[in-house]
Amino acid sequence: MEQMDLMKKLAELSKLELDAAELAGFAEQMGEIMELMDRVKAFHEPEAAERPAPVVFSELREDAVQPSYPVEAVLAAAEEAENQSFIVPKIV
Repeated sequence: MEQMDLMKKLAELSKLELDAAELAGFAEQMGEIMELMDRVKAFHEPEAAERPAPVVFSELREDAVQPSYPVEAVLAAAEEAENQSFIVPKIV
């Protein structure tokens, strides 16, 4: 089916009233979309051996408890602190 005929059929099914210039414009756009789809279909996906290895979460390191910064040193830079927490303005 020719693109112009296809556009007429689609316009009819969509209950759109398009003049010849609009049909021609849409037919051209449809052609560009179809060309793009052909390029996508022709895209070469690399073989599994060429792809980078996926991250396997079982290979991550074990969590280990480590010392942190002293609370007093961290809160020393705070404008206001209470009960080992920062006090910040309420934002609603």
